[in-house]
Amino acid sequence: MNISFSRIVLGTVAIAAITILGAWALDAFEGLGGGGAFALIIGIVASYAVGVGLMAAVFYSSRQHDQAAHDAARGEFRRQP
Repeated sequence: MNISFSRIVLGTVAIAAITILGAWALDAFEGLGGGGAFALIIGIVASYAVGVGLMAAVFYSSRQHDQAAHDAARGEFRRQP
């Protein structure tokens, strides 16, 4: 299954929006000024963006490493009688 970049971004934005709505429903914005609310929203969005970006990098890196290991092992088994 091939997931496109746009679907990952859309899913991340949707989860961030749900988190922001949940924070609003639980009165996390109460007592905050405009700057505090803005900082809370930017913090939520940035946290999700960094988390998803790092997990994508780990997944991509792992796939490249596994393919190289697979190719090396395959070549080693072919050399044996």
